[in-house]
Amino acid sequence: MEASKQVIVSVWDHDKMSQNDFMGVVTLFLDELEPGYTYDEWFTLTSHVSSSAVDGDGDDDDAAAMGSAALGSIRLKLHYKEEEILPLEHYALFTKELRGHELAALQALAAVTKERHDVAYHLIRLYEGEGYDETVELLQALTVAEIESTPQATVLFRGNSIATKALDLYMQMVALPYLHATLGTLIQSIYSSSESAEVDPTRLESEAELEGNWARLKTYAATAVDEIFRSIDALPTTLQVVFESMREAVVARFPDDAVAPYTAVSGFLFLRLFCAAILGPKLFELAKDHPDASTSRTLTLISKTVQNLANLAEFGPKEPYMAPMNEFIQANIPRMKTFLTQASTVGEDFHAHDSLFIDAPRERAALVAHFVQSRAELEEYASGAAPADHAAALARMFPILDELEASRAAGVRPQIVSATSGASTAAAPTSSSSADGAGPSAPAASGELDPTLAKLQIEGEERKENMRKVLAIQGSLSKCDCKKSLASRDRIFVREGSMNKVSKGKMQARVFFLFSDMLVYGESKKVNSVAFKGMIPAAKMVVVDASAAPDLSPEQFRIINLVKKKTIDIHCGSVEDRDAWAHDCAVLSRRARGFNPLDEATQALADKILSLPCVEHTA
Repeated sequence: MEASKQVIVSVWDHDKMSQNDFMGVVTLFLDELEPGYTYDEWFTLTSHVSSSAVDGDGDDDDAAAMGSAALGSIRLKLHYKEEEILPLEHYALFTKELRGHELAALQALAAVTKERHDVAYHLIRLYEGEGYDETVELLQALTVAEIESTPQATVLFRGNSIATKALDLYMQMVALPYLHATLGTLIQSIYSSSESAEVDPTRLESEAELEGNWARLKTYAATAVDEIFRSIDALPTTLQVVFESMREAVVARFPDDAVAPYTAVSGFLFLRLFCAAILGPKLFELAKDHPDASTSRTLTLISKTVQNLANLAEFGPKEPYMAPMNEFIQANIPRMKTFLTQASTVGEDFHAHDSLFIDAPRERAALVAHFVQSRAELEEYASGAAPADHAAALARMFPILDELEASRAAGVRPQIVSATSGASTAAAPTSSSSADGAGPSAPAASGELDPTLAKLQIEGEERKENMRKVLAIQGSLSKCDCKKSLASRDRIFVREGSMNKVSKGKMQARVFFLFSDMLVYGESKKVNSVAFKGMIPAAKMVVVDASAAPDLSPEQFRIINLVKKKTIDIHCGSVEDRDAWAHDCAVLSRRARGFNPLDEATQALADKILSLPCVEHTA
């Protein structure tokens, strides 16, 4: 598919009573934009889409010169970004260095970059693609390192570090369903009410309103606190694991501070999640629209109250009108301490969030780009203020970056590995750009190519048809994060089918979609609508040989999900279907790890999950 050369912004005046009114369009030409630059400018609104670039300075003469009437101007803030992504295997050394040596290379980048939010975003998604256990270990390492380097508890997690950004983004990634279940009903009731909860006398026309307003505010605050305290069993366990390590590290670092272990946890769970969501419901998808002025004020007062309670602190002289709320805060401090202790204590029941769709090469490419963009600053840092471990990490990282840049410039094609021989061959460098989006290709290695791998050798019209198929599947899925990331240039559709997932002895009808890098399944609700139920990355999937699953029927096969540390049994329509599905899943699983046998740690984990020695299906 041909790449777009322009972005068209169409502006309409929304009218609830009649038709919406067209106000004009702005045409932005991509070849006129500087990659990596953020624009904040006024652009001319015209009556129709332009066929050539218009200077974005609001000058009506430009529009008139092209015969398009100028209808006004609009201020736009936009950021243009170009991404050049290599096949996943090219990032192996980069990923190893990034994750190794106690994250020294990452910490070096964090010391010089101004784009910590974007670095943290792609970092979290890279680790999440490897499984939630990997993400938890990353967050534990980052937060504990920051605690150990903080001189006093009063400034703990006050800055916008990689650690705070990463954990903040992770909470938004995994805790939204929990947040909605906890506060959704309360937020909607506040939105639907027209009554004020203002308690600042200087904002009221009459102090006679105070009594009723205080009653409403205390009721709202009590409801919010009660709902939060009751929600402890639904808090994602991965967050509890991170909070537990944080609390223990704070106790060890500041043994004489009795409050810091609580406020370290509440600084994330309340300041950055609960209270932030109360203050801005639309940003957390708790409401469709921003609140009006009266509702916004009510939410602000509730948020202030809950945040002070989470800080274990009363209102002081800066906000004397809130002093009547101190009795409520004092009464609930013991409950808050109990909740924060439970939120940072891992129990026996482990319930993780659903797996997310992650485009692994894209996340790695984005992080490489940050290292490349900061190369000059990193070199200066390495030769000057960098600690020895940071300098050593950068000395290892720079040649890796140079090799990746050379591969990108040369248009390297992906490496194809034969399932039969295990040998690999790389095609000669060629241009990676393609008008039809077909992308690079590679010859098969010597020997007969496995039929499953042969399905991945697509070009031209086949690649276009593959993208249409993936987009169609993406459109049919609901209740998942896939709307933004399922369709990927390198993701190839392999097969789909309606089968049964065996759960606790019961058959559950499911639709399965197998791609080159993952297995996705869901429940068919109606025609062209599938409710997402789960996803297993190919790299985290082990297909069990029938000899290690004697309890299965001939139509069934078993997959070990290394991410969620459990098995999934699939009942096919026939033995032939079972053979085909098991073969394809096994080949793609082995392909994802370079056709290497299970390493010692993975074998031990598979044995533990299976409760007997695991024998992998030999595709």
